[in-house]
Amino acid sequence: MFERLSAAVAELAAADVSVAPAALGDEICSLYQVRDALEAQIARRLAAFARTDGWADEQVTVGAWLRTQTTMSHGQTAAQTRVARAQEQLPELAACWQAGRISFAHWQAVVAGLRLLPEELWADVDAPLATAAPSMTARELGDYLRRLAEALLPTPKPKDETQREARRLSVTTGFNGMTVVSGRLTPEVGEKLQSALSAASRPDAAGELRLPNQRKADALEQALDLLLDSGALPEDGGQKPHVNLIVGLDSLTVGAQLAEHDPTRAGSPLTRLSSEERAQLIRTVTERLDAERAGTTPVRPRLSWTGPIGVSTARRLVCDGAVTPVFTRGSKPFDVGRTSRDVPAHLRSFVVARDGHCIWPSCSMPARWCHAHHLWFWADGGPTNADTLGLLCPHHHTAAHSGRWTVVVTAPGVLRIEKRTRPDQPLYRFEYDIGWPGKDQADSQPPLDGTG
Repeated sequence: MFERLSAAVAELAAADVSVAPAALGDEICSLYQVRDALEAQIARRLAAFARTDGWADEQVTVGAWLRTQTTMSHGQTAAQTRVARAQEQLPELAACWQAGRISFAHWQAVVAGLRLLPEELWADVDAPLATAAPSMTARELGDYLRRLAEALLPTPKPKDETQREARRLSVTTGFNGMTVVSGRLTPEVGEKLQSALSAASRPDAAGELRLPNQRKADALEQALDLLLDSGALPEDGGQKPHVNLIVGLDSLTVGAQLAEHDPTRAGSPLTRLSSEERAQLIRTVTERLDAERAGTTPVRPRLSWTGPIGVSTARRLVCDGAVTPVFTRGSKPFDVGRTSRDVPAHLRSFVVARDGHCIWPSCSMPARWCHAHHLWFWADGGPTNADTLGLLCPHHHTAAHSGRWTVVVTAPGVLRIEKRTRPDQPLYRFEYDIGWPGKDQADSQPPLDGTG
């Protein structure tokens, strides 16, 4: 059976789609229908496999087994198993699926809506759903099931309770490592969010280049910083919630950042490279990724929730964070040090009194919105004292670590900015004696030009 199915797929793959384009529309619709019918058969077999504990010899749950056998994520396998179990209890709707008349997305909407009903009422909604689903989108079917559930419940719910039950918030990692937030909030929570974002947004100032939605994203970051710094949230994993960055010291060096960001290649698309250069670049990148996976090279800096980040971002986060050293031997952790905060409160207070606002030229962001930045980067061994600290707003703190500029420190709390156009230009430079301890020990003094 599966040999014939594979042969049919191979025949489709061999077909010439450049001829008879008028027929492609019908073929596309037919393929979608066949795909939905095939997904229904996967669900039938997954449900039987789960019911008979076919996974028990290899894993602790059917979802864990499915993850080891496929490239699906935890969320995807959880959705597959939920749908597989639900379709056994809704045979008429399952028949529509097996005929290719509805999709997996329809079933996801149904599974979400079934939570509103006691399980003994599921059979009562099977026939109405099977009748309505083929002519509805997945979202419309979900709304239809919610209205049906409300009608079947003993007492109609007031509008505010219905709104609260419809609340949703999804936070996922999408393209290019960006986090995608989508959801539905009750009017009260929506008002709280708008009020917080309004308070965290600074008014448009001269030279403001951010779009309104970019300002709103920055305001959300400010609000989250204040909330996390307050320590008012419940513990998560035995700790107060905070940003967790996992990074090896080898990944925090100036050399690592310069290797990641070459200003001479900025804006140069791959199309400008020769075929040999592109092939070499691809080989270099894949070798590095394979080495990271094998554990033979330092793993890229990564956040606990959202995954890998750039070296410049990691260097910025450790600039004014709390650091817990974890000691490893042969890539295996064997001891942990004490957590320390890089910029103590009394020193930040002094820098705030001295600088008053962001010290990036032409920026006047108030001190309360600024970070304490190590002008001699902490990751490069920079000391934490008044001369090597300065206030930078989030936007310019990111710019200082981006690798696009040389930050020239001309006096305590005074900067000049130079555009980097060559790989050998430093990330930062001091034009005065900062008086660091042990400065007379020339052999041990690190360079003060941001080149490591």
